[in-house]
This record gives sequence, structure tokens and C-alpha cells, in this order.
Amino acid sequence: MEKRQIQYVLVTLAILLAIVGSYFGITLPAPAIPTPDEGIGAQAVRERISIEASEDVILKQGADLLVYSDDEATQKFSIDGATGALDVQGGGLTLRNDETIDNYPDGTIGITATTVSARGNLETTGALDVQGGAVTLRNDETIDNYPNGTIGITATTVSARGNLETTGALDVQGGAVTLRNDETIDNYPDGTVAITATNVVANGTFDVSGTLNYGTDNLYPVGYASSGTAQVGGVTATFTGTTTVASGLTTVISAVCVPYSVAVAAAATCGADWSGATVTLRSWKADGVTAGDVGTTVNYLIFGAK
Repeated sequence: MEKRQIQYVLVTLAILLAIVGSYFGITLPAPAIPTPDEGIGAQAVRERISIEASEDVILKQGADLLVYSDDEATQKFSIDGATGALDVQGGGLTLRNDETIDNYPDGTIGITATTVSARGNLETTGALDVQGGAVTLRNDETIDNYPNGTIGITATTVSARGNLETTGALDVQGGAVTLRNDETIDNYPDGTVAITATNVVANGTFDVSGTLNYGTDNLYPVGYASSGTAQVGGVTATFTGTTTVASGLTTVISAVCVPYSVAVAAAATCGADWSGATVTLRSWKADGVTAGDVGTTVNYLIFGAK
């Protein structure tokens, strides 16, 4: 039954009671009206109020909705009628599927849900703290932090449009570092670091604590002032007269030789000739007067183009 119909019935009953009372001389006691000095006191403490309506409940003219947990001392919930601001104190908001939004005493906003989705831009002026899982991006790329403090980025390509700076070590596993013009820096399984580029320039001092190999023949560069120049050195077996040395170079441009020891130098001296990649070493008696060859061993050093 509609409320308005109930009101009509109650009014009709009141009129009938008034007529019957007047006919039989029955006077109904009137309720006591308090005087201004007495005030209106609460007859009982109302712990809860229930509002049930079949139509909208309207607050007009900027009226606020205020909810207290006690006698207007501790406000828990309010809606500002002028601005529409919603203020929740002392508890969280529970949504349709029991997801919650809560504010903790330390100022943290906690959202508890299986998935939190932002359809638009999600902007933060403070830190973004992700606990217990990875950040998954649009194409299922992930950014994760492992228990050992490592940040893991899983993606087909990771591109830094600006400068990529690191104050710690840069550890590259499973592939080469490719630079702007497709130069690469790679580490092979045998521990070799390979730099592939047209030119590699060291603007400062280039120190080598191990062996410096030049090409596959372990040739050593003479210096950057002579581009492509290499050196080959060695010791001959004992020979008399002449012996030849295959340098391994494409073109010999110079060669020198000296006796292998002081004792040999006292008995003989040597010289070198070359043609193409072959060097001919010759020894003779050291006095320069007595004609004839002498058996000897010499050290040689050959310079040429690789």
C-alpha cells in the first residue's frame, strides 16, 4: 500500500474517533507541550536511524549529509552539499565486488583488488612503489624487481631515447651491445671481448696488461703513426753464409739483424736484404778483413705491411 493511501486512512480514522468521542462525551488527553524554559529533551538514545524511501532523498540548498559515530563528536562520513566532496574518516570504501579503497594512518592510500585498471593516464608526483609483482606494459613487456635487488626488464627491444646512465656495473647477458652506427661490443664464450667498428679510437692512454695480438698471426703493430705497419721478430738456427726468413707480411719495408750473443758478435756480424715478403740474412767474419763466411746464430726484426 502506498504511503499516501496510508495517510488518507489514518486521517479518516482520526476524524471518526473525534466524532465518536464528541457524541459520547469522551475527551482525549492532550499531550503536554513543554514551555520554553523546559526545553525539549531526548526521551531515548537513538543508536541507529534507518531511512527507507521509494523515491529519491533530496538535500537542497547546499545542505550537507553528516554521519557521526557518537553524539556529534566523531564524524565518520560527510558529503558537502555545496562542492560534492566526499569525506570518509576512520574506514575504507568497499566497492561492488568487495574491492576496498582505504587511507592508512601514515597517509598511504591502499587499493585492494584483483586488478586495478587505469583507462586514462596514471600520473604521480611522488614515488611509485610496487610490491610483490612486476609491472606489465601494453604488449606484455614487464619490469620486475628480483629478491637480490636486480631490476629485470623483459622486452624484445629496450630503447632509451635519451642518455642511459648507470653508477654501477652494466651487465649484458646473451647478446652484444649495438651502438649508433651498428658498431658492436660483444663477449664470446671463451672470454674474448670483440669490438666491431671501422675505427676504434682511444683518446687517452691504452694500457694492455696481457698480450696484444694483431690479426691471426699474432703480429704486433709498430704504432698508430704507421697505419697497417707490423713487426715480426725471431732467432735463426745456426747458419753459414745466408739464410732466408718468411716474414708472413705482404710487403717488407725494413729488416735488421744482430748476432745472437756477445761471443758470436766477437766472431761474426750480419746484414739483411729483402724482396716482397722474404728476407735474406747474411753473416761474415767480424774483423771485416779476413774473407769468408762463419757459422752463426742471429736475432732479426722485420717491419712491413700486414
